[in-house]
Formats: sequence, C-alpha cells, structure tokens
Amino acid sequence: AIEGLNSLQSNAALLARIRASGVNVQELSLPGIRLFLTRLGYSIDELDRLNAIHIAGTKGKGSTCAMCESVLLQLKKDGKPLRVGLSTSPHLIDVRERIRIDGKPLSREQFAHYFFDCRDRLEEGYGVSADKSSSPYPAYSRFLTIMAFHVFLQEKVDVAIVEVGIGGMYDSTNVMERPAVCGITSLGLDHQAMLGKTLPEIARQKAGIAKVGAKDVPLYTSEQPSEAMPAMHKQAALVGVCSTYPSMMHSLVGAHQRINAALALQLCDTWSRRILHEPLVDADNVISAVALHGLAHARWPGRAETLRLQGGANGPEIWRLDGAHTQESMQVCSDWYQKECEAAESEASTGRTTR
Repeated sequence: AIEGLNSLQSNAALLARIRASGVNVQELSLPGIRLFLTRLGYSIDELDRLNAIHIAGTKGKGSTCAMCESVLLQLKKDGKPLRVGLSTSPHLIDVRERIRIDGKPLSREQFAHYFFDCRDRLEEGYGVSADKSSSPYPAYSRFLTIMAFHVFLQEKVDVAIVEVGIGGMYDSTNVMERPAVCGITSLGLDHQAMLGKTLPEIARQKAGIAKVGAKDVPLYTSEQPSEAMPAMHKQAALVGVCSTYPSMMHSLVGAHQRINAALALQLCDTWSRRILHEPLVDADNVISAVALHGLAHARWPGRAETLRLQGGANGPEIWRLDGAHTQESMQVCSDWYQKECEAAESEASTGRTTR
C-alpha cells in the first residue's frame, strides 16, 4: 500500500506544463477533488455527516488539531464516547499518522484495506466515466485527503477534525461545504510561491475556508498581525461569515500554546453546542472539567517534546524535539529550548542534554 501511495507523488513536469499554459493550478484543485469523490461513490453533501472541524493557519495547526481531538475524546453522545476522526499532514514518522481514529493512527491492516479500496473504486469510477481528461488517481496528498474522508464515513465517526494542507481557499480539504465550525491558527509567511508574497495575501487564502452559502458556520481566528486582519475579515464578509476571536482567549495560562489551546477550546465548545447542545464553557468563561482534562492530556509528538532515553554511551540522554518552518516559529522554538535547558540545569540534572 505504501509503495502504491508513493507512486502517486505529484509529477513536477506535468505541473510545469500546466503553469506554462497559463492555467491557475490551484483553481483546478477543488473541481478535481469533487470529481475523484464522485468516482469514489460520494456526493459532496455526504461530507456534511462528518460534523467537521476545519482548521487552517501557518503555525500551530497540528497542535490545535491534537488539542481538539483530546478534548472531544472526553465527550459522550447518547451515553457513549464520541468516535473522533483526525486528518493531519505531514507525518512525523509513518504516513499512517495522517489518519487517526479515536486518538490512534490506522493500523497497517486498516491502512492497506482502505488504500486499496479507494484505489479500486477510483479505477472503476474512471472506467465508467465519460471524462477521461484527468488521471485515474489524484496525487499523493489529495489521495490521502479523499482516503481520510472515505475512512471517516466508513467508520461512522461523530466528528472529523480536518487540517488544511496548504493555504485554505484552494486546498483539497476545502471541498467540505458544511463543516460544523472553522478555525484559523496564527499566520506567518509560508508557501509564498502559491499563497502570495505578503501577509494580507496569505491571510486571504487562509480565510478562504469560510464557507460560501453557509453563513451559519462560524469562523474563529487566533489573534493575528494587524496587517492580516483586514484581508481576513474582507474574505469572510464576501461569503457572509463573521470571523471572530475566541472569547476565552485569556482564560488559559502559558506561552504560545495558550493561543492554540484557546482556539481549540473555542472550536470544541462551538462544536459541542451545535451538535450535542452542551456547552464546554459557561457564560462566566468557566471551562468544564472534561475540557480542561482534554487540554491537559493533549499530546503532539515532535512539538515541544522531551524524551528521556536510557542506555546511551555516556549514560541517560535527554532529547528535546520541536519544529519550525517560519522565522517566528524558529524564535518560539529557540525560546522553548533555552528555557528547558535552563530549567534542567537549575535542577542539577544528571542526564546529558543532546542538542
């Protein structure tokens, strides 16, 4: 299954030819994903059953998704724990991490089953389709997007948390027309060749997850740089959606993860009110015990993570793992690492910190 998936990597030469023809590659994305979903046997309306939480942004998307997952796993529907799906990218170690059910990546058997099921359905759909202008299969990332939708629908999840891949407006995940709620994490300069050179241009792309024709689907954003907000508000207003800050932005303590936690909490509270008709935060901004428990137990490997390993050549080792792909994120990563090292030194740790 992995070998077959890896064969679906985007063809750089093909993309170059499309660009040379003057066609906007991004604008082909959503019509293409709709076609593949049809071949898979789904209508776009069926994605509404996922009651999705759709999350875009530059920094903190994965962490916010993980926090939402952890909170929602504490909730119940009709006396039974929620069945929670999570779709993220990229993966840290294994591609199966990109599609999770109830906090766990798909097993090897599940991944292989759903991969080949999708591939076979797409082949069959292509064979009977009058439109032979596209490939039988989408490229790597888009295949995983429709595979995640397929998994979540087949597994009958109560909620799907869906992370945007790149941007938002033209991202394959934006094929969803009626999620339960949308959120945008902190913005920065990323993927500028595709999204634009300036922060307002990028903000417009991210705010493109505001749903046309779905004015009742809320859009929440973390506090953003001042130059980004007008573009975000304008894009949201074009489709009649009001973009707002989380009301409990200052209810949590901490550093940059407090911002992610506040957005995650707002998204989960809104989702719970809309789907379960139960608030997670009361009128006085008091957070429920189950929500606090979920936030406290959220884990996202490779993000501000400390590993303590035994049996190193020079004794126990301490590894500190984090990642960043923007200048601002690198500063946050550096600050976290410095504080962790200072704390370890003040405790006179006997472990060896590996940098």
